[in-house]
Amino acid sequence: MSKPKGRLARRYRVMWDQNHGFESAHNPPMAPETVAAAHLGFFEGTPVDACAEGIGPDAGYVCAFPSRKTRMEYLVDRYERGAALGDVRYWRHAENLKRTSAAGHDPLALQVEEAHRLGVDFWFRLSMNDWHHVDSTAGTVYRLGGSRFYEERTDLLIGADGAAGWKDHPSLQAPLTWMQDFAHDEVRALRRDIALEVCERYDCAGFLFDFLRVPGYFKFGQERRNAHLLTQMVRETRAGLDEIGRTKGRSLGLAVRLPPTVDGAHRLGVDVEDWIDDHLVDVVVTSPFFAQDTEHDAAEWVPLVKDSPVHLMAAIEEGYLAGHTDGHNRWFYNAPLMTPMSVEMVRALAARHHRAGVDGLYVFNWFGTTPTYDYDLVPALDDIADSERLRYLDKRYLVMRSSESFPNCLDARRDLPLTVTGDPAPLTFDIADDPAGARDLVRSARLLLHVANATVEDELEVRMQGANGSTALQVANPMAPGARQDPLSAWFIYDLRGTPPHAGVNRFTVRARRRNARTAGELPLTVEDAELEIGYEGSRSGRLPPHGATADVPELGLPVS
Repeated sequence: MSKPKGRLARRYRVMWDQNHGFESAHNPPMAPETVAAAHLGFFEGTPVDACAEGIGPDAGYVCAFPSRKTRMEYLVDRYERGAALGDVRYWRHAENLKRTSAAGHDPLALQVEEAHRLGVDFWFRLSMNDWHHVDSTAGTVYRLGGSRFYEERTDLLIGADGAAGWKDHPSLQAPLTWMQDFAHDEVRALRRDIALEVCERYDCAGFLFDFLRVPGYFKFGQERRNAHLLTQMVRETRAGLDEIGRTKGRSLGLAVRLPPTVDGAHRLGVDVEDWIDDHLVDVVVTSPFFAQDTEHDAAEWVPLVKDSPVHLMAAIEEGYLAGHTDGHNRWFYNAPLMTPMSVEMVRALAARHHRAGVDGLYVFNWFGTTPTYDYDLVPALDDIADSERLRYLDKRYLVMRSSESFPNCLDARRDLPLTVTGDPAPLTFDIADDPAGARDLVRSARLLLHVANATVEDELEVRMQGANGSTALQVANPMAPGARQDPLSAWFIYDLRGTPPHAGVNRFTVRARRRNARTAGELPLTVEDAELEIGYEGSRSGRLPPHGATADVPELGLPVS
């Protein structure tokens, strides 16, 4: 069903977020064509229709041009007055900006021009309360990404008293202390005015306010009473963009990146329904924060934009919090760890988002996946843009781990890790595939459980729940007496081809049928990771998790590394 006509000229299949420019990754000086190609060259031939590029590195307080209308600080000015670099990346970044400008080129304009050449809509983005510049323990600005406006106006911070209500969540309390309080007019005005200045200065498609970099805008307990202030800021930005658009003779878009749930947005002080109903925004991105929510469900957002010109996009992050070490064994390298999403995992999330009815997908941090994880997600772009293309491609669905990350807007408690006792405990997968209806095409269907503290004398009972009762699943790779074993954990694999899962919610239960009498009282069995893999005949696969390569189950079509 087509949407009512709005400000956007087209629907975006994939929007790419780049919050830190590649000037940090190139030795200076960069030629103009290198600036253009480094940031956007790899979009050619992909379904990326739009990109949201930072106005500076991790831009919250600095930008890549001299602002004439705000107290955003030009990175080169800050660099030349001797502000702390933090690390060598910021030397490269500042030197590249400085030398490109001295050669008569505007680095951001080069990127905009390249986007136009590729037919990609170019948006700018702003991290609304960024933290990359500040030490959250001492409050010291230790990177070049800070600014005088941040350093000199400590009266604008949420502060220790404002964050004290989060004392039971120290991982949130610490950074929130050093973030700016949006109850202050000056704080909101900085964000509004830089967005307008950028859109006036450059030939861009619009501007994105990233409310997940970093989610926290008011003192504890004041989020709802101050929600009208965020709406006022968005409304004023909208009016300013409309005025600029009238001057330029075309509309300018306003996008927002928000938490994965509507309730999470409300808890931040975001009245997103009003923003949509009043058409203050043109794109709403429902998104995880940093670690991918592997059970992210965008369905509740879809009714909000129904019969509206506002486009809904669901974000997919580059990594997730895993209970394993991804095959990297070091005594100091202990799970849970941030681990790259595999192509199959990305496909599974994309398929669920398409099923929910989103207008497009937003990929976050993928620009940094290769240098961070030595793994490239760009090949997945061709797969995820279209639900029909995804239908018979290999996928991997994951149960989400609990995390204390930003409980002010994220759901902290999830099913994993799961302590296994004598009583059945549930594990649930919501999948977009229908292996039961496509048996001739399914190469493999497997449940994979990563269990800590398992021994050869422990026995699990895993059952698949169905409308007519439950079915006991047989482990395909049981522990063998005398065999070599991972010291601390084991992957147990269950072949589901005989009882294939179906589209929608699939329920399993896990219990300990027998425990090792010596370890049971001290070392609990815990499911650290739970994955459901669907493989199709002829499907292309990306990097498969290493536990699959070592399982001695050849009849399941396991890959061999």
